[in-house]
Amino acid sequence: IGEVWEDASNKIAYGVRRRYFQGGQLDGTMNYPLRDAIVDYVLGGGADAIAAFMETFTGNTPKPALNCMMNVLSTHDTARILTVLGANALPETRAEAADFKLTDEEYDIGKKRLKLAAALQYTLPGFPCVYYGDEAGAQGTADPFNRMPFPWGREDHEMIDWYKHLGKLRVKYSDIFSSGDYQLIKAEGGEFTFSRDGKITISVNTDMITAVITVEAL
Repeated sequence: IGEVWEDASNKIAYGVRRRYFQGGQLDGTMNYPLRDAIVDYVLGGGADAIAAFMETFTGNTPKPALNCMMNVLSTHDTARILTVLGANALPETRAEAADFKLTDEEYDIGKKRLKLAAALQYTLPGFPCVYYGDEAGAQGTADPFNRMPFPWGREDHEMIDWYKHLGKLRVKYSDIFSSGDYQLIKAEGGEFTFSRDGKITISVNTDMITAVITVEAL
């Protein structure tokens, strides 16, 4: 798995087109392009934008590599996803960043948005990789303030339960989520609905801040 921040199937660096997915190099990458698309969508970017991204991304990326993409929302190189999705404005100076915490109102909206983002992280092509503490409500701005200890004794159990639910779905329907085809069903306003192999339907709506995962008869 390579640390490539751009579309690894179509990257040019130092005047050379990279051949990451043409054999002998990478099986997949840290999926930063998908992270950016999810964040933009959950923050109100519209379902048509993430649907257009997925059309291009799935079209460019060979299926074996697509199945091996590491779907991330936070890493040691990014601000914590809860902070990104909840903050009205991120701090501009290092001193402000060191002490930054979401207000109760920001935390509540950030948590609702993170549930949607995590649902996409777990159900779109690739495999989910959770940065420790994201599932427990950890906050943090950019490095190094995203590397604080796990919030032992202060875990957000509602978030933990949501991640457990998503994890159980991944295990129960592992064949579909690990290699099933992605198919767009609807992208309108805030509603983004798609299926995996035509057997599992995932519908996320940023207008109502809801995520619904429906399993058809298998």
